[in-house]
Formats: sequence, structure tokens, C-alpha cells
Amino acid sequence: MVGKTGYSMWIITFAILLTFTPFVTFDNPRNSGSTASLTLDHEPPLYVADGPYVERGPIIIESIIDFEEQGWSGSGTASDPYEIQGFNITSNDDCISISNVDVHFVIRNCVLSSTGGYYGTGIHLSDVMYGTIQDCLIHSKFIGVYADYTSLCNFTDNELFDNTSDFVLEHSSNWTIDRNIASGSGGGLMLLFSENCTLNDNLVVDEREEGVSMFDCTDCTIANSTFVGNSVAGVFLHYSMKIQIVNCRFINNDRTGLLLQLSLNCTVADCLFENDGIQFRGQSEWNWRHVISNVTVNGLPLGYFVSARDMSLVAYDYGQVIMVGCNNLSISQGGLHDCSIGLTVAYSTDIWVRHVSLQGNDQMAAYLFQNERLFLFNVSANDNRGPILFDSCYASIADRISVFNQDDGIIFRNCEEFIITSCTLYCRETGLYLEEGIEGWIDGCSIAGSNIGIHAYNTQSFHYWYNSVYYTSFAGILAEYNDDASYINNHIDYNDGIGFYFSHEQAAYVIENEILFNVGVGIIFESGGSNRIYGNLILFNEGGNAFDSGDSNIWDNGNSIGNTWSGYNGSIPYHIDGPASAVDNYARALAYSDITPPSIQGPSYLNLPIETGTILEFQVADSNPDAYRIYRNGRLLEWGFWERGLFEILIEGLPAGTYNYTICLYDEGMNRATWTVIIEVGPPVQVVIYTFVIGGIVALLIILEVRQRPRRWKAQSVS
Repeated sequence: MVGKTGYSMWIITFAILLTFTPFVTFDNPRNSGSTASLTLDHEPPLYVADGPYVERGPIIIESIIDFEEQGWSGSGTASDPYEIQGFNITSNDDCISISNVDVHFVIRNCVLSSTGGYYGTGIHLSDVMYGTIQDCLIHSKFIGVYADYTSLCNFTDNELFDNTSDFVLEHSSNWTIDRNIASGSGGGLMLLFSENCTLNDNLVVDEREEGVSMFDCTDCTIANSTFVGNSVAGVFLHYSMKIQIVNCRFINNDRTGLLLQLSLNCTVADCLFENDGIQFRGQSEWNWRHVISNVTVNGLPLGYFVSARDMSLVAYDYGQVIMVGCNNLSISQGGLHDCSIGLTVAYSTDIWVRHVSLQGNDQMAAYLFQNERLFLFNVSANDNRGPILFDSCYASIADRISVFNQDDGIIFRNCEEFIITSCTLYCRETGLYLEEGIEGWIDGCSIAGSNIGIHAYNTQSFHYWYNSVYYTSFAGILAEYNDDASYINNHIDYNDGIGFYFSHEQAAYVIENEILFNVGVGIIFESGGSNRIYGNLILFNEGGNAFDSGDSNIWDNGNSIGNTWSGYNGSIPYHIDGPASAVDNYARALAYSDITPPSIQGPSYLNLPIETGTILEFQVADSNPDAYRIYRNGRLLEWGFWERGLFEILIEGLPAGTYNYTICLYDEGMNRATWTVIIEVGPPVQVVIYTFVIGGIVALLIILEVRQRPRRWKAQSVS
């Protein structure tokens, strides 16, 4: 090991300290034009006027006569409504409750909250007509405003924040909800079983659920409103009809801008989506057919195609593409990025997707539902929060798909007669998930770095041939409740968990697979039975080569071929661990031709300052190098295949602390070598600041001592 050399550098900076005032900008939600300048503070400006407010207890009105007996001004007519205004009510009960009245009344310029939790309702209206709520501030309540069995009411110029739910309207009609701000609560504006309501000019920001949600509503309008940063959706329509969404902006909502689920005959017009998009759900094609016009996604048109035929589309021309009931369409050449779902295809036939990139989409890369003959070729899906999902499709092909996703890679659910071939999947959760399908072929795919490489559940007649699954944390292949599957010539190696994990598997053929160097058990059969396992290389699995607790599994072909086992001394039969007492009657011992492990030499301890870009160099050698793993503090960090000579590790971005880096090298003879280096990352650069005054201006003299170090840490060569 070569020692460290280095030097210190002094950096002297002279700075004039100018007056600095933190600021944010906030576009009025009623302004039209580009949304590029929209910047939101956590507490948007209020529409409500400043005090003074009169502190008092809750107000309860249960009949018209209560207005008069409690001394409220007004007469209950449209020109002279009863008035409740100017109060600050802090209570864990309902602050204002009005029920069983059909006269005109106004609740104006009030502040309503709880004492220290989310209790009660700010305003509760029940069985009332002609009410107006205006210029009120409602926060820290269980529900800000709750109204049931009401009609012909107005909710205008109010602000609601930090409530469990801001506004809930149930079994009501003919409300006008205008110019309100809702932010930072569990949910924004919710309408249930209501009709003929208008939501206009509202701003809904940073709700932990939907911004606006409608459940079983009819003939309502959402217009001229802005939805920003809401967690589930900007607007969510469930089982609703004839909803109009006009001239609205959807910006950076967490999963999707607009979600229409089981809804019919809706209109979306003149709307703008930035880092957002539109999503449909429903079991009928009519749930996917709506009137959509003049909608842009990330500055490009939304490609919404209904019953289109014989068209060729270029992905570059659109911000998001949705096809419904189409036939013989192709889309190619370009990317569908940074929206909710890049590509949606539903109830369509003969659809071709070629050379398309799906990247940075918040809900999933692609949603493909109820299609026949859908073909994806050379599609890449990177950094999406969800998979490419084939749902209830028939006769589909996914060929040369590459997925680098935060969650799942590709999902086939309830699909029949499909092919997945030559795909490359690097995903955090599951590379390939297969559920409740018939006749699927998975061939020649490479999957690495997932929690589970391939997960198959409740399928029939699926075939897995020539796939490679590496470096998963739980299982290379997890197969549960499947019938009549075949697993042939797969490489299930170097996984941090189990290689093959079969649970309640029936009548499977597991033939000529390579199951090597898995940290857990190489192959497990848990329950299930009548599976046949032979011709496999089952070697050097740290948790044991095999375990069987199933029924009547057969570990050879019945006449001459069993499996090759490490640790087997040649005596027949080979006994499989587990309560099934299974045996391999034709087991084979591993023939060792290479018994020399790889050699590795490098630094074993380093003390580094906080800095990026350090490279550790190791000299490595072997006549037949194969795979490597790098662990940091026991967690798999990197994997791949190595070659003789110089082996490098990049160390960057580590905070202060102590780190254990362990390198594991494997060769083709199943030999292994390890090397550990302890790295201590020290404090940051030293900073000294002097202040003084020059001509009445405060100035700073900043001196930084930057401790430099060599860019590389080397080892002497080894033979």
C-alpha cells in the first residue's frame, strides 16, 4: 500500500455584505398565462381581512327562531340576511353549527380553529338553504366546513389550511364555491352525492390527498382553478357524470393532475398540465371516453385518440399520449416524460410502440389495459415511479425493453398468450411481476438489483427460459401458487437472498438452471408438489443448496440425470434438507478444475476529509475472473463482472463517519476472495470569518483551509 501525500490550500475571499430580504412570489390564481413563474410559499396570502375579531364560544342555530332569539342582525331575506361576522372562535367542538333553516344568512370574516388538535368542525351546515360563507379563515379542525343536505349556498373568498379535511359537501346541490384557498390539509374540497355545483377560481395547494374530489356527483363544473403539489391528484372524479373541467392549471401534483375513475361523459377543455397529466380508470370503455380539447402537457399537446385507425404518431409531438378504442396505430421516435403516465393504451388492437422513451413519470411509465395484439419494441423506461403495466391484455409482446425504475419494472396482470423477451430490468422492488395469467413466455431477460427479480403469482403454463437474475435482496425468482410452469436454462446467481423460492408450486419443471453463490438457500420448495428438478448446477449457496417441505417433488429425471451439488461426496442418493425427506437419486459431484481463488491487494484503512471524487485502486488477478460484489456497511452497493488488472472503486458524497467497504471477487471455478477497507471520513473544510466596517458597509473576510488529498489510493501489483 502506498502512503498518502497531500498539501493544504488557503482560499481568501472578500465579500460585501448587502442587505438581503427573503422573498417569494405568488401568482394570483386568477391570472392567465404561463405558469412558469408560479412560486408558492407554505402559507399563501389570505383573502380574509385582518381583525379585530371578537373572541367567543361556539354558535349553535337549530331553527329560524334561533337567529332572532340570539340577537343576530338581519331579517333572513336575500337583501337583508342574518349576519354572523367578526368572531374568533377556538373550540374542540363545532365552532358554528346551523341546521334546519331556509332563510338567507351570512357567516363572514371569522377565524375558526381548535385548541390543540384536530377536533370538531369549523362550520357545520345541515338541512339549510341560502347560506353564504365568506372571508373566513378555518384551520386546525377535523373538518373545516361540512355541509349535508343543503342547497343554493355560497362559499367565497375563504382560506382553509391544516385541517384533517378542508371542505366536505354531501347530498347537496347548487353550491357556488368561488375564490378560495385550501392548503396543507389532509384533503381539499370534497363533494359527495351532489349535483349542479360550480367550483370557480380556487387555489388548492399541498393537500395530503386530493385537491378536489367528487364521488357520485353530476353536472358540476370546475373552472379557472389551480392545483399545485397535492399528494394523490389535483382533481379526482369517482363514479361521477357530466363534470366539466375548464381552464384549469395542474402543476407538480404528486401522482397525477386529473384522475377520472368510473366516470362518464366528462369534459376537459383549455387546461394546462406541468409535470402532471391525465389518468383514467374503469372497467368499461365508456369510462375512458370523454370530451377533451385544447389540453397541453409540459408545453406540448395532449395526444388523446379515441377510435382512431391506421395512424402513425411521433412521440416527440406530444406531452402525453392516450389511446382508447384504436386500431392499427403506431407510435415511435421520441419521449413521453415527466407527466403522470407517459403512455396509456386501452381497448385497442394492433398497436405498435417502437423506440419510445418513458422517463420521470409520477404514476407509472405506461398503462396498457384491455388490449389485443399490443407490441412494444426497444422501449426504455427510466426513473418512473411505477412500472410498464400490461393489464388484461391478449397476445402482447414486450421485446428489448429496458427499465431502470424506482419501484417495479414490468407487470403483466391477467394477461394471456404473451411474450417477454430480451428485456433488461434494474428496479428497486420487483423487476418482473406476473399475476393470474395463462400461457406466458419469459425469455432471455436480465434482471438485477431488485428486491425480487421475477415474482409469479397464481399463473398457469408460464415458461421461463434463458433468463439471468443477479443481486436481488430477497429472491431471484419467487413463484407462488402457479401450475404447470417450466424454468429452464436460467442463471440465478449472486443474489443476497434466496435463489429460487417456490411456494405452493404445482407440476413445475426446473431443468438445467445455474443456481450459484446465493447468500440464502439456493432453491426452496415450500408446500406444493409434483415438481421435477434435474440437470441443475446448485453450488456454493451460503444458506444451503436446497430445502424441500413440499409433497412428492422429484429431484432427478427418473433414470440417469440428477443435479450437480457442491459439498457432495459422490455417495448416492443426495439428501435434500427439509421435512419432505426428498432425495436426488442421480446426483453429481462438482468436478474441480480450478481451485485457486482470485488474488486482491489494496488499502485496508483510510482517513479522508469530506470531499467527493476519491478513487480506491486494487490489483486483482485470476486466470478465470467472473463476478464481483461491493458491500458498504453490509449492504450491497455495486455488482458486475471484473477483469484481471486494475480494479477501482469511486468514493464520493459520504458524510462524516466510519464505513466498511468489502469487495467479494468470484472466478469461474466457483472460488472467492474478499478484501475489506475501513474508511473514516473526517470533518469538512475549516472556515474562518472576520467582519469589519468600511465606510459604513459591513464586509467579510472569509478564509477557507481546504485540505487536499490525492485523487487515487493505490495498491502494489500482484501476480
